[in-house]
Amino acid sequence: MKKHYYTQVDEFLCDDDFIRYVLDRDTSMVSRWETYITAPYRAHHAFLTACDILMHLDDCSLLSSEETARLKERIFLSLGKKSR
Repeated sequence: MKKHYYTQVDEFLCDDDFIRYVLDRDTSMVSRWETYITAPYRAHHAFLTACDILMHLDDCSLLSSEETARLKERIFLSLGKKSR
């Protein structure tokens, strides 16, 4: 498991463990990621923003539904999973 402490949104979004935690609700990682809830504002805000981005991919007005589906497919393929 990675030990780096993130403070930027893109750092969270590049971490496959974080993506699994948010999209798959991986309970084995809850304690690690919930440390960001009590983190200083910069890290806490970045954590919440990254969660929001992943949880609302379907609501993204900048992408078409096809682009959203392809993005999710790429995310899961990069994690070595089948698409949903």
